[in-house]
Amino acid sequence: MPTNPVMPTRSDSSTPRVDARGAIASLLTGLGIALLLAALIDIAVLWAIQREPNAQADFAALTTTLDSYSLVVIALAALGGAILLRDSGVGALRVLGALCLIAGAIAGFVGVLLLLDFFQVRGLMQGPARSLFLATTAKGLALAGIYTLFLVVAGARALRGR
Repeated sequence: MPTNPVMPTRSDSSTPRVDARGAIASLLTGLGIALLLAALIDIAVLWAIQREPNAQADFAALTTTLDSYSLVVIALAALGGAILLRDSGVGALRVLGALCLIAGAIAGFVGVLLLLDFFQVRGLMQGPARSLFLATTAKGLALAGIYTLFLVVAGARALRGR
């Protein structure tokens, strides 16, 4: 019987298979670790090197911290996806849950500090800067609330192994 040059004669079982779940889990792990490191370096540089001892600088640092916090949330979500794809077990899920709870508590703490700074700085703002200040405060408090709610709920669910 002649062989068809388009269709190979060997069976499909001899071709190497790629573990798609493992490859995606590795990609998510690398992405999660890279984003988490980037966010932590950004926040550390902001608070350690660019630190100014006044309320306006604190307010700017708190809002910038909340802007960088989205990377933390995405990183933890990527690591959670990798854990679930690898079927890593309850232990890894609980570690992720603890990290989510800690990150949620930090986001809530930053929100409270932002609110305290708002009351301290608001008298200094006049004219157009005042409306920008109010909008920035509202955005920061909304982000802090969303991050806190999301991370605490996700952390509690992960700690229960779900």
